[in-house]
Amino acid sequence: MHIAKFQEHKKLVEEWLENEIEIANFLLLQEKIERTFKIGGKLIFFGNGGSAAEASHLSAEFVGKCSNLSQPLPAISLNDSSSILTAVANDWNFEY
Repeated sequence: MHIAKFQEHKKLVEEWLENEIEIANFLLLQEKIERTFKIGGKLIFFGNGGSAAEASHLSAEFVGKCSNLSQPLPAISLNDSSSILTAVANDWNFEY
């Protein structure tokens, strides 16, 4: 299940982050993301300028690259969806 992947990330972050406040904020974010997926919600990303590109990229990572866990994770970018379409096609196959 995809929650195990988040727990793996949690362990890695704990190993390299020294600032306890940053760790606490990351763990809180991780818990909120897990809770969102458990109740059937989705992540929504957005931004302006370069941050808009980052929002599209993050959304594409959840929908495209995370699909090897079992299924795509629900995420959208309010800026666009072209990154998701091209990322999935490039990383997996144009059939998807």
